[in-house]
Amino acid sequence: ASYRIRSDREVVIIRISRYERDVYGNQSKRHDSVRPEMQLLLGDVEYQLVAILEHHGNTGQSGHYQVVVRVASGWERRSDGQLVERNPHDHAPRLNGRDVYVVLYARQNIVAARMARTQARQEARQKRKEEEEQKANEELRRQAEQQRKAEEERKAREEAERKLQEKK
Repeated sequence: ASYRIRSDREVVIIRISRYERDVYGNQSKRHDSVRPEMQLLLGDVEYQLVAILEHHGNTGQSGHYQVVVRVASGWERRSDGQLVERNPHDHAPRLNGRDVYVVLYARQNIVAARMARTQARQEARQKRKEEEEQKANEELRRQAEQQRKAEEERKAREEAERKLQEKK
């Protein structure tokens, strides 16, 4: 398969030329298998694989795109914005090498910084969720205590009324 590479020293984008035309102008898909490496070394700069765009279909005018993207917890496959698959491991995601269309690499330090920010956001969300659950549990305990006291007061009133009735 032929390809084009674009780079700005921070990010490298490799687009695989999947489609070709015959002498009649009909477009067809090339089915060469492409297996992206997890790391890419260009000169003295190391890049890490962060995303793969796949095209499922026989022509550039038809088919469906999916993206496999690196996240803090591993890899996710997304289709039409929806999570389709999650792979919690650092090894390469499951790919059909014949559908790989665009490969995106980012400098190692950029990936680490992004992953650290994502991890910090996830931890902050988890902490907020735990605090909200704790507040909700405290409120439930407070309401249960109020109900218990109200029930004790009702029983004490009933007992006092019963004793008063017995004296009459």
